[in-house]
Amino acid sequence: MPKTRDFTTGNPTPLMLKFAVPMMFTMVLQNLYHTVNMIVVGRFVGQNALAAVGTTGSISMLVLMLITGATMGMSVVISQFYGAKDLVNVKKAISTSFYLILSLAVICGGLGAIFARELLLLTQVPLDIVDDASIYLRIFLIGSIATAMYNMAVAIMRSLGDSLTPMIILLISSVINITLSILFVTQFSHGVAGVAYATVSATFFSVLASWTIIWKKLPIAHPTRETLKPDSAIIKMVLKIGIPSAIQHSTMAFGNVIIQTIINGFGPIVIAGFSAATRIEMLVAYAPGGVTSAMQVFTGQNVGAQLYERVRQGFRSAVKVIAIFSVCSLTVLIIFGRSLVGIFTTEGGEMIEIGYRYLVISGAGAMLIGMMYLTRATLTGAGDGLAVIYISIIELAMRISAALILSTYIGYIGAFIATVIGWAAASSFGFFRYKRGKWTEKGFVKQPVKLS
Repeated sequence: MPKTRDFTTGNPTPLMLKFAVPMMFTMVLQNLYHTVNMIVVGRFVGQNALAAVGTTGSISMLVLMLITGATMGMSVVISQFYGAKDLVNVKKAISTSFYLILSLAVICGGLGAIFARELLLLTQVPLDIVDDASIYLRIFLIGSIATAMYNMAVAIMRSLGDSLTPMIILLISSVINITLSILFVTQFSHGVAGVAYATVSATFFSVLASWTIIWKKLPIAHPTRETLKPDSAIIKMVLKIGIPSAIQHSTMAFGNVIIQTIINGFGPIVIAGFSAATRIEMLVAYAPGGVTSAMQVFTGQNVGAQLYERVRQGFRSAVKVIAIFSVCSLTVLIIFGRSLVGIFTTEGGEMIEIGYRYLVISGAGAMLIGMMYLTRATLTGAGDGLAVIYISIIELAMRISAALILSTYIGYIGAFIATVIGWAAASSFGFFRYKRGKWTEKGFVKQPVKLS
């Protein structure tokens, strides 16, 4: 049964860890969806099919990140009002955000599906895999409406302090996804379309389960006649965070599109190795994302209560956790990297070495991306929407410029290294912005200051 959690009292470290651990597993399970798809097609269809599914990731991520940005705005507004114990505006924020996010999903997912092939050709996807890639991308983007609905439900639960229920739902839907992927590909011979249908089907289950639980177990989320209609003040608050967050997320995704375009120029084997490695990277090196997501909710509630020193305490705790995870993930990637990439194919050879090289380079920068996410989450939770735009622009500019230059001289390895350079520049700026302390003036809720 879902429970709300108040982050404005108690020891920050155990509070955040208790909240973050289910979120870490949730992030791993979310990434497992697409990882399983790639493993299934890679092992049962071939490396070209693996490359086809993998090369769609940057475009599908661009669409999903626009939706995620709007969801982020909703999450921050809800958490700040919940921290201030303003339950009427919590309801208004949920209802208003529902209209905004659903509309955005329909528009972005629909347009993306219509122009899927054209978008892939723009990123220089090789002609021998573009047909399969188009099929997968089109089905996936149509299903992004369900993804948006699920992300909204998760944001509501997390903003109110419940990270366990989304993990349980996603665990069940992951089993459904794995089962259907294998069934559609091996028994019905649907190829890349089969794994796409499996993912969309599992996502619809997540939507049904999560909203049913919210309706039955979280009366705080039930709209009333007063809170059901869109509220202009809430819209402005959501957009104040949502637009910068959408820009930030889409900017990062756009950077991925550019990097993917550069990688695509090196052929299907490099595409397959890179695609497999990035899925492993997300499963292993990005686990601290649960901590940074927890920090956003922690910050939102405490800024809403104007407990700023408590936010700083939480930040210091999160840095320590991320450092430990970074060392562990680098160790895992160095020792087991080749074996992990090998899961995606039965053909072996050069693809595995290409993927391993990326994993080692990426693992070396794990602390940098952890700090980039942490500073961004803290500033977002505080209401400093402009900061995330700056962080994203810096990361994008450094990453693309470095990739274009380095790939010219040292090939695809240059594009790999460029990713870490972008993380380094963005995390440095984010930490500077956080230390300046201007985020303490960005909260939406105004009330007498409480002592921490």
